[in-house]
Amino acid sequence: MLDSLDESQRQLLEITYLPFGRGGNWPVWDYVDRTMRKQMGLDPLQVLSSLPTAVGTLAGVSSYRLLWNESGGPFANRTDRVGLTVAGLSHLAPQRAHTHRPAEYASLLVRIIADLANRDDAATPDPDRVTSVQVPLEDLLGEQPHGRFSTGDGSKLVLFSLQREPPLWGSVRPARGKTDVFHPDQRLAPFVGVADVEDYLQRLITYLGADLDGQLQVEPAILSPLDFVEALGYLDAVWQSRFRKERLLGITRPGAMGKLVLPCASSDEFDSRMSAMADVLNQLTISLPPAEEAASKAANEKSLGRLRRRLHLELPTSVHGRINQQVKVLRTAVRIRVGGQHTGAERELSASFAFLGIPYPLIDLTSGWQLLRSRAANALDVIRQELEALPN
Repeated sequence: MLDSLDESQRQLLEITYLPFGRGGNWPVWDYVDRTMRKQMGLDPLQVLSSLPTAVGTLAGVSSYRLLWNESGGPFANRTDRVGLTVAGLSHLAPQRAHTHRPAEYASLLVRIIADLANRDDAATPDPDRVTSVQVPLEDLLGEQPHGRFSTGDGSKLVLFSLQREPPLWGSVRPARGKTDVFHPDQRLAPFVGVADVEDYLQRLITYLGADLDGQLQVEPAILSPLDFVEALGYLDAVWQSRFRKERLLGITRPGAMGKLVLPCASSDEFDSRMSAMADVLNQLTISLPPAEEAASKAANEKSLGRLRRRLHLELPTSVHGRINQQVKVLRTAVRIRVGGQHTGAERELSASFAFLGIPYPLIDLTSGWQLLRSRAANALDVIRQELEALPN
């Protein structure tokens, strides 16, 4: 949900947001459909299907998208209002022409959710009845530095958006002439102390029990000390064959490659192996056409972001979801290395290991390293298989 989008995906979000950003009204789907077809010659439903989706695996939870539609069903009813969730808003750059700027609006929604979660957490339990905290929306908005959303149509817009965020699904209803926001269960508990939009989305993914394109489907593999190194070398060979001898492996230190085949028996060795894997992945060399190069630099993409961008250019749209998931595996490995070097990162580490299907905390460092190396090798193999399927 946090990875960068391609141009068609960003355009779909921009077209959807434009009427709200300028005038405060979300558009009907017919407007989005017609505008995208005329401006880009693209089918918006096809672009919509390529957007990342967090597919919930917990009881009673469905999926969370970058876009919502008011009926909650398929995007086929042309009269349905459509809009962006916090995840969708997070992908838009600020626009001076917009009265309502996407980053500010997303931050407002997250602050309200955090406020409600904190209030619920502070409530005193009652042994004889269910404790239910009810807060008028007007009270919450009055405490925010966004006066235009505090009353009338502005508060209705915020209410409409809040109802599309999983922590508040079904928990907003009118009462006594005001709009009370309340929560009959513990769905807000995971969001106590949430700091910002990125923190909210990371927690939301963990809460849903999901990740980009659903849970990671791990291919069976024979654990071998050479699996990652061999997979990387094989991918590099196919890359050169397909792309006129462009080398994927840039300046790679032999020492880093050597560490990847060694066993792991201590926390220091685990940190060393993970650092070596991150070093190798961060040194991949991916060339891009001028326009994509500029977009990549603007998005501050590192090697794996550039790899995903190049693969989206070269491979058919039908396999982009599979590619996204494999790049996510490699990014997760890098994040485990980074997270392990910072205190207070247990929540993120736990979510990263859960995505890879590896128990956390690691009790057996030897098998944990073998599994993680195998997951990364499988991801490289999937990417290589898709490249091999391209016509010569």
